[in-house]
Amino acid sequence: MLKSMIKKLIFVLTGLIFGICSHVDGQIDINKYDYSKNQKIELQELRVLILHIRGIPISSIDKITVDGRIDSTELAMAQALTVQYERCIESKLNKGAPYEFSEIEDIVNQQNFCRGHDNKSKELSLPFGLLLRETHEEYTIVNKVGSFKKAKAASFSYARNFDTDVNVWAAKGALIKPFVLGKNFGFIPSVVFNRLSSKRDTTDEEANSLVFRGGLNRTLNLKSAVLNLRGFVSLATDFDLDSDVRALEFQVEPIFLKYMGVYTRLFKGLEARGRIFIHYELGKVESVGDKELDEDDEFYRIGPKIDLSLRTESSLGSAGPVLVNIKWERLYGINDTNDLELFTGKIAVDLDAEDHLKFQVEYSKGRILLTQEKINNLTIGLGIKF
Repeated sequence: MLKSMIKKLIFVLTGLIFGICSHVDGQIDINKYDYSKNQKIELQELRVLILHIRGIPISSIDKITVDGRIDSTELAMAQALTVQYERCIESKLNKGAPYEFSEIEDIVNQQNFCRGHDNKSKELSLPFGLLLRETHEEYTIVNKVGSFKKAKAASFSYARNFDTDVNVWAAKGALIKPFVLGKNFGFIPSVVFNRLSSKRDTTDEEANSLVFRGGLNRTLNLKSAVLNLRGFVSLATDFDLDSDVRALEFQVEPIFLKYMGVYTRLFKGLEARGRIFIHYELGKVESVGDKELDEDDEFYRIGPKIDLSLRTESSLGSAGPVLVNIKWERLYGINDTNDLELFTGKIAVDLDAEDHLKFQVEYSKGRILLTQEKINNLTIGLGIKF
């Protein structure tokens, strides 16, 4: 294991030195990257080649510890930058590594070498650097590089019955504005919304939640993992601004090189990611509005949030890449505080090459955290992500 990691590190460093010292606009010399001397380009050799072409300096990889050395986690983050290019090559050649020299030369010496999607994605963005995602937890300092493709989208749906003059619409997502203050530190305010509206005599089990958060995100590097720490000052209300719940929230998310916090390829065409958060919150209900809350009630809760995702790496027939996600949140009350539990299941299919639009089916059951509405909803509609 150690020998393999050292070999990978040597590959990456060698490729980066090539990129800094000898990258020119001329033809790429594929021979330089055949470290195993077998006249083929293996996967690790391909990753070095891609890092070389992108001209990524060593200093940009030393992100977490910022100590002049590249540890295993930083190495994994650097190699993650090559994933899009690897998949582009796989799709063009209809096979995986190893590759013949001629196959790689024909692709990497093209003028735009698999950069089409990147450019198109950057042209479409929200003003003021705002991000639109499923939750405020979809953006973190530690995995912001390449996170757009992996993040889950906000959900929107609408229906109208012209005979009864009834409109039904639903919206669930988060607007996020990150401020990166350092290589492993940032301020991330957000507005999280969850709303289901219909014309009925009762609004029970209709989500009506609006949560404003201002929080700090810090990463700590350990020997075998990264700890992602979040702390928020939160104000939870509704779309009429009648209720008022104020809270402090704290989260710890461990991120390992494999199987936890980052996507890992299970086999060709399918990757998986598991995330776990330890969440603690304390707060007070200032105003109940129309919600089933007790005014002046103080609450203290702690518990896990578990998020599991399966994602295809390429299109399935005429459909785009598919995401299957389940999320379970269970917070246990302390000192007579009531428990909260929420389950969410989602299936999403990409509708565009830039990954901004999806067709989504989502089911939620339980109570929304902080605002505590009881919901049992199925929504079918569009997913939108920026």
